[in-house]
Amino acid sequence: MVGTTTMAKILDAEIFETEWLVTGIVNPAYFSNKFKFREYGMELKGIENYARYVHNLYDQATVRAEVISTLPCPDHADQITCTWRLSGMLDDGKPIKAQICRTTFTIDMHGIGLITYQETVSEVSEWDMLLSSFMPFLNGKITVGDAPPVPMRKAPANPLKKDPFGTLLANVQSSFSLLCTGAACA
Repeated sequence: MVGTTTMAKILDAEIFETEWLVTGIVNPAYFSNKFKFREYGMELKGIENYARYVHNLYDQATVRAEVISTLPCPDHADQITCTWRLSGMLDDGKPIKAQICRTTFTIDMHGIGLITYQETVSEVSEWDMLLSSFMPFLNGKITVGDAPPVPMRKAPANPLKKDPFGTLLANVQSSFSLLCTGAACA
């Protein structure tokens, strides 16, 4: 099991590279087979369902998930929060108000350290997002304006790729293998 500080660095690098929060291009090795995802009152079970959901929700040609930071939560030893900027369009062509989101990952600290829960919240209220989507001309007038652009940042180093002996990757993969034996992952 890797600690939350190392896991935060891994998630920061992976999300920065693939923008999985909007693309669905996610490495399932980090997720428990009991994984649940929640946003805006909707909950899904399973990493494949989550990946499919986010991939189909957004217009993949325009959507962005620009990572600002991914850090362990100081008040919760089993949580990591990724702060990011969402922008682009929904799959149905409606614009997305550029907004800052926070995705909190809960890690199973009593098991093998995989992500069991993920919840995303936005700084923009649901009614504001809805109104801005249907009437973008109200953006910044009646509704909150777009979140400012994210400053450019260098791609973060992934500890799994820096480890010359593959120890961290082996720990994550062996932990995942323990969960996925026999028919449980078929």
